Amino acid sequence: GIREPGTVFTRPYESPLSVVDLRTHLRTSWIEVVSSDGIPYKALLFTSFAVDKTPWDRNLYHNLYQKNHLLKDGKEPDYRKGSYHFSRARVRALLSTTGVSSPLDDSTKTKTAHWDERVLYEIEKTAREVLSQRRIDELWQPKDDYEGANAIDDIANSIKEMCTFQLKQRGVHLYVCRVINLEFSKETQAQN
Repeated sequence: GIREPGTVFTRPYESPLSVVDLRTHLRTSWIEVVSSDGIPYKALLFTSFAVDKTPWDRNLYHNLYQKNHLLKDGKEPDYRKGSYHFSRARVRALLSTTGVSSPLDDSTKTKTAHWDERVLYEIEKTAREVLSQRRIDELWQPKDDYEGANAIDDIANSIKEMCTFQLKQRGVHLYVCRVINLEFSKETQAQN
């Protein structure tokens, strides 16, 4: 079963399936992208996520439960002691994302892909999709040009909008996801 935070002693011959860190996870990763006009580049992605501890309204819970039945009884956190509240149902949904191998690994290795690696992979995949829909010049120019418009904020909002519901189905709350740096090859820089 799912135990509360802190030191938990196991019984003889019992071993934990996984340890879930309830703190907020901060990750950075470089992703390779090809723009819509065919120019390859790398983007540094910053993301912050955690096990979802926010109460869900009835409609959101109903929509999430239809997509993932492991979220039964996961409408709100059922463990409320201490600093780290959590829902056992959401942790179960989260652990269902643990797999035998990670999509980031090459096929010759076999290792366990933990839930946080799976979350990061989904965010990277979505970020790559959002970025690949833009031309290079659109990385600095917002699609809707109005006073105070910012292309980086526009990209971040698109990534977050596409990821939020998908990650909530797994019991994860996405706080932020944004591109914080771009890197172009010397050839690309010389052409422009």
